[in-house]
Amino acid sequence: FNAQDFLSILLDELNNRNGKYASARKKYEDSLKLLKGYKDQNQALAYRLEEVQMSWRFLDTQLR
Repeated sequence: FNAQDFLSILLDELNNRNGKYASARKKYEDSLKLLKGYKDQNQALAYRLEEVQMSWRFLDTQLR
């Protein structure tokens, strides 16, 4: 090994690790977007369920 070979190997390894890091980060960001979407959908469904429950309660009191 000489210094140039060592630096070349080191640079290749850094590029390899950087590629793996970028790939993992992209997967993480994609998963985070999906999770946020599910959270938003869940909040919308919870709000709608609350509206339906209030309507049922209103109808129940009207029918008594």
